[in-house]
Amino acid sequence: MKSSNFAVSHGMHHEKNYSTAQEIAFLSRQCMFQFPFFRKVVNTIEYKCQSAVDPDYTYKWENINKLLKDEPAHYGGIKTGWTPTAGACLSASYRSTDGVYDLIIVVMNCREKQYRFTEVPKLV
Repeated sequence: MKSSNFAVSHGMHHEKNYSTAQEIAFLSRQCMFQFPFFRKVVNTIEYKCQSAVDPDYTYKWENINKLLKDEPAHYGGIKTGWTPTAGACLSASYRSTDGVYDLIIVVMNCREKQYRFTEVPKLV
């Protein structure tokens, strides 16, 4: 990955973060197919966790990747994002109904954030 640099781990915009769609696809593929826990986390639609400080409070995280709710479930989540330079982005996975092939699809600079979730199925 010679065309990528990740200066911060939180995934938010940073002037020294950069990559290409090809290298994001490569990284996504490695993570999805080599690390089952990563695959489980990015495919989780909702997660709840009770606060260790306040037992009456429950934290709730919701995955914004609308493809995860597609039925039948052929799409997998990897990373949604938006930065001023890359625009609305999405790295997603897809498994064919017959299980013959798996794809990684990366879209960048979508005109609107919601278009990330309509462009990926078009490419598939």
